[in-house]
Amino acid sequence: MLDTVGIHGSMMEEESKKRRERQRQALEESTPKITEKWIALRDAAQESVDEAQARARARASKARLADLENEMDALVERTAAREKRLAGLRSMLDSESSQSTSDSSSLRLRKKITTVTTTTEKRSAK
Repeated sequence: MLDTVGIHGSMMEEESKKRRERQRQALEESTPKITEKWIALRDAAQESVDEAQARARARASKARLADLENEMDALVERTAAREKRLAGLRSMLDSESSQSTSDSSSLRLRKKITTVTTTTEKRSAK
C-alpha cells in the first residue's frame, strides 16, 4: 500500500543515503587526511651540508685515533727505555757489589735507585 503512494520507495532511498553517508564518514575517519600524511622533503643543499659535516666529523675522529695511537706508541717506547736503563743500573750495581767488600753501601744505593724509579713511574702515570 505504501508503494502505491511512493512513501516506501523514498524511505528505502533515504535509508540507503544514510547508510552510504555513515560508510563514507567511517572511511574518512579511518584514513588520514592528505595534510596529515604529508612529509616535508629535505632540500638537496641541506643534505649535502649534512654529508659534508659528517665527513668532517669522521676525519676528525680518525685523526684523533691516530694521535692516540702515536701517543701510546711513544709511551711504550719511553717505558721500554726506562726499563733498559734500570736493568743497566742493576747490572752495574751487581757487578760493583761483587767487587765491593761492603754490601751495605750497594744495598742502600739499590734501594735509592728503586725508590727513585718508582717515584718517577708514578709521576709519569699521572
